[in-house]
Amino acid sequence: MQQPSAMEAQAPEVRLVGCLVTELESVGAWLPPHFRRREAHATAVEYVKALLGRAQRKNMWGLSEDAGHRAP
Repeated sequence: MQQPSAMEAQAPEVRLVGCLVTELESVGAWLPPHFRRREAHATAVEYVKALLGRAQRKNMWGLSEDAGHRAP
């Protein structure tokens, strides 16, 4: 009997998260031309991640805290 590959051996949830991470990186790669400064691009990517994350409050304060910032 053949051994399952490492990808097949993972739970479906783990595979889904891996696919979502890849997609999120694609979105992040698409954004740079829309920002003049690297810092603004990094903040936009963090914002998208926070929107898709488990933040209790989906306002600027809650999303900033979820991204690890002190203030929006």
